[in-house]
Amino acid sequence: MRKRLPNRGVKNYRVERYYCVNLAKEKIMAKTMKLTIITPNGTILDREGVTYLEVKGTEGMLGIMPGHSPFVTTLAPSPIMFKTEMHKYDMAMSEGIIYVDFSKVTILADAAFFKNQIDFKLVKELLANAKERLAVAKEKEEAKKIEDEINIQEIKLSLENLAGRERLKK
Repeated sequence: MRKRLPNRGVKNYRVERYYCVNLAKEKIMAKTMKLTIITPNGTILDREGVTYLEVKGTEGMLGIMPGHSPFVTTLAPSPIMFKTEMHKYDMAMSEGIIYVDFSKVTILADAAFFKNQIDFKLVKELLANAKERLAVAKEKEEAKKIEDEINIQEIKLSLENLAGRERLKK
């Protein structure tokens, strides 16, 4: 004979199940999602109305739309592209972690940059300097830090040919 859970009648179970199923459907049926990007310096982006997000995970590219099933994974340093109903935005970020819920995406990154925040002439100089330092680096730890710096500078440079913010045609 099956035991009944205390204080749980059949009627309450049905109401609770109906509520949970409808709540899940609501989240899945969402047309937009909220994107939050957080770095050690604070919140870089907190945007409602995102319709699509594309990032590079350590296992490959991720395309995320509203209603995506929840997951957590690590991100590789790469450009980020996200769309709203009217615009497409390009950003650069260092490595981090992404948490996806049905209608909410949170990215925790070491650093994130919009195109208009980047001085490409300075980035090119820093990249050349870092490559020179890498050539004469003696310790593995020092070489690893310099390689990470080179990787971030190259990702910033990859934004140079992208629009940064582009109006979508309707």
